[in-house]
Amino acid sequence: HHVHMPGVLPVIDVALAAEPVPGTPDPRNADATLATLSIAGELCLSGRFDGVVTAPVQKSVLDRPERPFTGHTEFFADQAGCEVVMMLVAGTLRVALATTHLPLAAVPAAITRDGLARTLAILVDALARAGIARPRIAVLGLN
Repeated sequence: HHVHMPGVLPVIDVALAAEPVPGTPDPRNADATLATLSIAGELCLSGRFDGVVTAPVQKSVLDRPERPFTGHTEFFADQAGCEVVMMLVAGTLRVALATTHLPLAAVPAAITRDGLARTLAILVDALARAGIARPRIAVLGLN
C-alpha cells in the first residue's frame, strides 16, 4: 500500500514497444497505453488508490475491431462492470453528460427517455454519496 509523501511522486513504469515521439501517436504503443489505463483502474478497484487523472489519448490508434476503444469513460466502466456518467466539476457546479464521444449530428438520436433516466439515477446516487442528499438538477435540452 502506497503512503503519500510530500514532494514524492510514485511512478509505475510501463514499457513501450517503440520510442515515443511527442505529438505523433504510434500504434505500436497502443497496448502499453491501454496497460497504463488498466493498471490505474485495477489500483482504484482494489482500494489502493482513490482516483485516476488521465491525459488525452489518440482514440483512433487504440480502437481496433478486436478491441473497441471509444474513450476512458467507457474503458473504466467496462473494467469495473458498471454504468458510468461523465461529470465535469468546477467549484459547486457539476455538469453530467447524457452522451459522450459522439459526433454532434448523432447526439439527438442517442438521447432516449431510458438513457436519460439511467443517467439521472446514477447522478443522484453519486451526489448523495458526495453528501448532497436532495440535489436540484436542471436538465438541458437540444433545440
